[in-house]
Amino acid sequence: MSFRHMAWAMETKIGDPLAKLLLVALADRADKDTGQCWPSLARLCEDTEMSMATVTRRLHYLEEGGFIRRDQRDQKSTLYTLSLTERPLSLTERPPSLSQRDEPITMNQSENNKDILIEFEEFWSVYPRKVGKGQARAAFKAALRKATKDELVSAVTKYAEQVRGKDIAYIAHASTWLHGERWLDETEATAWGDI
Repeated sequence: MSFRHMAWAMETKIGDPLAKLLLVALADRADKDTGQCWPSLARLCEDTEMSMATVTRRLHYLEEGGFIRRDQRDQKSTLYTLSLTERPLSLTERPPSLSQRDEPITMNQSENNKDILIEFEEFWSVYPRKVGKGQARAAFKAALRKATKDELVSAVTKYAEQVRGKDIAYIAHASTWLHGERWLDETEATAWGDI
């Protein structure tokens, strides 16, 4: 461990807190003279308490930003070199935030998201218990892979009629209703016939 490397990692502005944690973990393992280390991905995951996918994305971010250099060693390990002498990219030159997609959002994707939001609002306007809208929106998007918007709205309209006058505590949240595929439930009239 080199205090010089650790101080450099702590003072460097990264633009992403998880990437900074990973840079500190690499600096902690770096050789004091060369600034090099070769921890396994599993070791970096253990050190940072991040998943393998997150560590891999953050390593790419650090390399693209000029904070580290990676070299494959004999097909077994990766050599990481801290870029102590190189000037890291400025905030305006840095790679895009990891929260952004790698591929650009096309107009079709953007328009499709708008359509889904409009469809969700139609569903939400009918749903009898208006709590957890964000979770309901996500569950609605997932449910659209299994049913159409018209099927969902039709089923939720029937559900709203069925629970009218019932205590609100016994009405499912929209996300629960959607995750449970409740649009496939038989209504009481269908289950018992017209008695």
